[in-house]
Amino acid sequence: MSIIGLLISSFASSWLLVWVGLELNSLVFIPIMMSSFSHSETEASIKYFLAQALASSLILFSLIYSYFNALPAAPNICLILGLLTKLGLPPFYTWYPNIASLMSWLKFLMLSSWQKIPPLFLLISSSIMSPIMTTLIALFTLLISISALNILHLRPLLALSSILHLSWILCAAPSSTMMAWIYTMFYMLMSLFLLTILIFSHYFTLTCPPSLSKPLYLLSMITFILSMMSIPPLPGFFIKLLILILSSTQPIMFMFLIFSTMISLYFYSSILLSLSLPPSHSSYLNKTSILLMIITSLFFIPLLLII
Repeated sequence: MSIIGLLISSFASSWLLVWVGLELNSLVFIPIMMSSFSHSETEASIKYFLAQALASSLILFSLIYSYFNALPAAPNICLILGLLTKLGLPPFYTWYPNIASLMSWLKFLMLSSWQKIPPLFLLISSSIMSPIMTTLIALFTLLISISALNILHLRPLLALSSILHLSWILCAAPSSTMMAWIYTMFYMLMSLFLLTILIFSHYFTLTCPPSLSKPLYLLSMITFILSMMSIPPLPGFFIKLLILILSSTQPIMFMFLIFSTMISLYFYSSILLSLSLPPSHSSYLNKTSILLMIITSLFFIPLLLII
């Protein structure tokens, strides 16, 4: 049923059918969230339902507004806000890291990959994102990155990381749809591999290193985290560099994105430091946080010269 919802929302000829496909995709996921009958995942499913209900209402209002031709700008605004809410992006994003902290790794993987494909496909392919909207998303992303500095739980931290990467994708879409899709494929693959390892590692907080019995798992996790950080010469760096070159007409927007990425290097590096320390040295993570942030920020300073 979820595949049917994905196909309907992606290839429907009218926005009403798109709305039906999005709702089908969301409703199928709710029973999956509640399958373990745990209190935390039941709470997460209720919050997910409320967030999706808000997003669905905004999309439905946009269809009604467009039908009556009232307030010409309102339909697009409501539609964009509805799709952004389904993605867990600003301004209505708080539900995403909130329920991420209540879910298992497997369900978080489904939420962060499969469930995001339909609204992301619509936002990229429909060309409804305006320069003002993408600049506001980039600004919100910078503020969200700052708020993530004190988070120690890994799932909400990766949820905020997902917001950052999806913001790059949407901000790249108006200038180059192809680069947006390349970034999407790269991010989905990295997330799939990283979260698959985390499912077996029982890694939940930065202060408790994971139980990785095989060195290959640890090496793979470090490699995928470095790829998500977009450190040169890994692919993520060159993808972002190409996006900056192709989108040089919006320097303010990408300045926000670069600064948010510089801040995200701090919490990615905190994960790497946690992986390299035994449990008895977890307090060392807090003592070196300021120095770590300064050092990791240096990686993206050369990108500022491009703008």
